[in-house]
Amino acid sequence: MTTSGRHRTTLITSVTAVVAGVALTLPLTAAAAPEGKTNLPPFSRDALARRFDPALARLGVHTTRATLQNLRSYRPDPKGTHLAIYVEPTGPYDDATYIANVTKIARVFVPSVFRRWRDLESFDVCQEPLPLFGRTSEPPPPKTQVLVTRQGVRRVRDWAHATLTQFLAASARANAKPNPDGSRQTLFVYVATELRSEPAYQRAADAAGVTTATTSAVR
Repeated sequence: MTTSGRHRTTLITSVTAVVAGVALTLPLTAAAAPEGKTNLPPFSRDALARRFDPALARLGVHTTRATLQNLRSYRPDPKGTHLAIYVEPTGPYDDATYIANVTKIARVFVPSVFRRWRDLESFDVCQEPLPLFGRTSEPPPPKTQVLVTRQGVRRVRDWAHATLTQFLAASARANAKPNPDGSRQTLFVYVATELRSEPAYQRAADAAGVTTATTSAVR
């Protein structure tokens, strides 16, 4: 497909909070854990919120759900090596803010979670919809998601200053074709359909040379 004379790569996305597969590992520097013990983030939502909510508050969100997950079952597991974080707006928060915060929220966690916790293999953070009175207990589909494995950290050269364009381009390269061994892609960026008409997203996608297509859930 061409747009303005340029070839554009299709960015495959999914509404799932976690893409299935086996995470790849290339260790970043991390403090060593005592022999026989794993070096992982806290398991409880409250402990994780205490650590990260002060930084998230400056972006207008807070932690709603957070846990370690088993990479095979994606069930909560205190010894799980995937860290899943869900954040929700705490006040007025429009579609443009969801787009602007994709990179800002991601760098609250990445690459520091991999440096801090040696045995963590992968991480994802989802922005959830605005809180609604009377919402059922069923978790809402995310508005955005950034998923990265330990190896995938290297796909973004400068997390502290990376733009959405760079995120989308890196995700497109990582997801250009499936891994022969069935392992997960190392970096994955998802933006909900209803946000893709936002001018900031359109500009970033155009500069990254990507179009978007939604796939069914892969667990």
